[in-house]
Amino acid sequence: MDYNKFSDDELARAIELMVAPDELMSRQIMTAILAAAEYTPQEVEEQLESGEPLNDGPRLSWNF
Repeated sequence: MDYNKFSDDELARAIELMVAPDELMSRQIMTAILAAAEYTPQEVEEQLESGEPLNDGPRLSWNF
C-alpha cells in the first residue's frame, strides 16, 4: 500500500489526527519536509542567509 490512494484532504486530516506538533519540531521531520520539497542543503543555507521569504504568498508559521 502507498500514500497515492489517499486524497490531499485525507492526507491533511491524517496529519492532524496522527502527528503531534512537537513531532514537527523533530530534525527527522523537518529534513524530510525540505527533502520532499526537493530543496538542497545549499539552497537552505542560501535562504537562511538571505532571510527573505522564497514565495510571495502566505507563509507557514512554525510556532506550535
